[in-house]
Amino acid sequence: MTMQNFVLKLSQKVNLIFILALGILVITVGRNLNPFAKNFFSYHDVSQPSRIEQFTHEVVRFNIPPQIAPDYAFRNGYPVFTFYAPTAYWITSALHLTGFEINQAIKSSFLLSILTAFAGMYMLVSHVSKDRILRLLPAFLYAASPWIASEIFVRGNLAEIWCLALLPWGVWALMRQNGYILSSIILSALFTSHNALSIVAIVFCGCIAYVQNNRRFALKIYATALVFSMYFWVPVLIGLSGTYAYDIAKLTRYYDHFLCIQQIWTTPNGWGYGGSAPGCLQDGVSFMIGKVLILTALIGLIVFLITYLRKCYSSLGKSNVTHESSALITTVLIVALGLGSLLLTLYLSQPIWSAISLLQSFQFPWRFLIFVLFSASYMSIFAFTYFQRPKHLSYGATIIVCILAIAMSSRYFVGQDISPDNAYKLYGPEFTRQKAAYTIPEYLPRTVDLNLWNRLRTRSGSKEEYARLTAQFAAYKPPTVLYTISQALSLGALGFLIWNHIYKKIQKKV
Repeated sequence: MTMQNFVLKLSQKVNLIFILALGILVITVGRNLNPFAKNFFSYHDVSQPSRIEQFTHEVVRFNIPPQIAPDYAFRNGYPVFTFYAPTAYWITSALHLTGFEINQAIKSSFLLSILTAFAGMYMLVSHVSKDRILRLLPAFLYAASPWIASEIFVRGNLAEIWCLALLPWGVWALMRQNGYILSSIILSALFTSHNALSIVAIVFCGCIAYVQNNRRFALKIYATALVFSMYFWVPVLIGLSGTYAYDIAKLTRYYDHFLCIQQIWTTPNGWGYGGSAPGCLQDGVSFMIGKVLILTALIGLIVFLITYLRKCYSSLGKSNVTHESSALITTVLIVALGLGSLLLTLYLSQPIWSAISLLQSFQFPWRFLIFVLFSASYMSIFAFTYFQRPKHLSYGATIIVCILAIAMSSRYFVGQDISPDNAYKLYGPEFTRQKAAYTIPEYLPRTVDLNLWNRLRTRSGSKEEYARLTAQFAAYKPPTVLYTISQALSLGALGFLIWNHIYKKIQKKV
């Protein structure tokens, strides 16, 4: 076999372009997430390292799924894992258990989420184009968006970044014609990635499943994923009223956190590491999703509307849903998700938020930027896909736009450095026992006196106060029977997946 034939055969089996693209992503936007480097950075959600430490502690003790952080709240135990979406913690704790120190595991998790987002969008748009080069465009625009830099290096929100990373995979899983086990696991991971955003994902994926030409198979995957994620959602839906979650959520004035349309294009005050504030000019954090992304998505949307929307409308009246028509309807749903989410981030949607109390539980309207970014990145595949003659022009345009997007965005993928000692303190015994629970007060049980809790937040208490606190935590009795039933149902769904796989293997041999 000649070297040329060997390379050709290897390229057919291994997507070398995809691997090269991953490498480029690592050395550009991921350069400051090297888990082997000694640098660490600060972010808003300072309790993340201690949560990983406590979650891993519970996993090692076989308290699965973890429900409390045992050392939180002066070692009284705090039910944070009962009510906080666990997908990001399963992943990051697994990395910690492989030998990474906690802050290294968090950096690895953030880097892995970027690569997962890239790969997910790359796979999803294969339903539009099989071309390996053209599919790089939406993948790069998605994974290298400045909003991802804000999520990681400013907010440090593991749950939201993993929701973003798994969203294209969830839609891809429902559009597949096979892979029941893998698709169900991916979708259940998406459904348990974030408390608020996963609700949107569940509704959206239900719509996606319904419009597929393999509707029965897609709905089977969807239903299995729902059952598999019940171990998280049943405790949340049943037990959250036993905490101060709804009271704390009402304290966030959602109407102070709407965006002006120009904030999605640029940052009036420049890139910063502050927080969200009222108005359009006071925010210390950037909400832009990328100028190159927006322009490319608009081109893609125009091309799609001109070229394919008529086919989508013509297929709606047919009784049988073909593969092509289901893909077109899926695209329409993705566009609707993006435009609807864009509307919900803006000030002009305030009447909608006022009328729908469920929306107010999202606390920050700009959280919907994840779906805007997802939709815009997906639509960019249409920008050059249908102008392939001559093909080298579409390839050249794709590569130029990718380089431009990375060059403009990579400068934002940097955090505010802190020393290893200060990084360690964020999951050290003192912070874990005395401070960590106060950063997530919404999960405080109602048996605990909130006034006492707030006093201990600001000063050291007396022995009598700590004794009262211990007694009040001991009085918290969650509905453990219902929790156990939900875990049994999830375990049953997992068992069904395994049995289904084994049964099909046996049938093939017979």
